[in-house]
Amino acid sequence: MTDRLRTDGLSVRYGGNLALDSVDLRIGEGELVGLIGPNGAGKTTYIDAVTGFTKSTGQVWVDEEELTSSKPHQRVNRGLGRTWQGAELYADLTVRENLEVGGGSHSLFSLLREVVTGRQSPPRAVDDVSDLLGITDILDRQPEDLSQGQRKSVDVGRALAAGSRVLCLDEPAAGLDSAESQQLGATLRQVVADGTSLLLVDHDMGLVLSVCDRIYVLDLGRVIAEGTPDEIRNSPAVIEAYLGADDTATVGGPDTNVEGAER
Repeated sequence: MTDRLRTDGLSVRYGGNLALDSVDLRIGEGELVGLIGPNGAGKTTYIDAVTGFTKSTGQVWVDEEELTSSKPHQRVNRGLGRTWQGAELYADLTVRENLEVGGGSHSLFSLLREVVTGRQSPPRAVDDVSDLLGITDILDRQPEDLSQGQRKSVDVGRALAAGSRVLCLDEPAAGLDSAESQQLGATLRQVVADGTSLLLVDHDMGLVLSVCDRIYVLDLGRVIAEGTPDEIRNSPAVIEAYLGADDTATVGGPDTNVEGAER
């Protein structure tokens, strides 16, 4: 499988604190990969480092192109997108206009360069994105009229409209009820089937374990496990990291849902 996103030895240090410690991670073409861990494990820090919003060491590759020294907007132009925990939309714009803002990050020059070099990631038509996410019927609404689940879908849509080939999702299920979370999971699988690779960071263990192809687990900035959902669910290292060494319950059981956000 071709790597769509790859990080080698990605590390982040805040003063004397090593927040991310030599993380190697791979996301293949057409793959949905989860990144989980206890509060303070470094999950959002990883997304910040990958997308260029925090200083890091190590290497970041997208489609075999190294982006380690690239600025955030340059990474977007290479097809590397992200969402944010808050899913903040432009309150004075309609849903359609919010999606158009996402697709408008590419200049005419950048589109011409894509034709010549094949290296830019062209924006996607708003109608294509809204059809994919099932939000066509809310395109003329204002953000204040949307449910939390709809707001999260629009947030994902903005990133897709910008032409993201690999998209890092930071807590997309936060604030959703169980029905909305299930719908989000179905939507994410549709996005992957459509050709966009996804990194999913979320505390909703039911969502992560049910939709991801593979999962990485962070604890104190280090990868402590990697595998399929079944392998992660029954991993002694993961159980210890989440629940303590003396607890024999498995991750993702009926009463297991790790809440909260972290850096």
